Amino acid sequence: MRTKARSQGLRRGHWEENKAPWYEQTMVYCDACGMLIPKKQFVLEENGVSRRFCGAECAQIAERVRELNQR
Repeated sequence: MRTKARSQGLRRGHWEENKAPWYEQTMVYCDACGMLIPKKQFVLEENGVSRRFCGAECAQIAERVRELNQR
């Protein structure tokens, strides 16, 4: 269920396009929900590690889960 609360912005996220040709069998999956990312992916880089997400919402969820796991 969605709320009208404003979400906190992500630190270093940006959109990238998968430049693999259509005939190449490279598959990229979201690091949060596991869905297949067909063309555009939201990339969050932290400490030299790139994590790919299907959207900014999944990146926020993954960040929140990571924060909760560190407690």
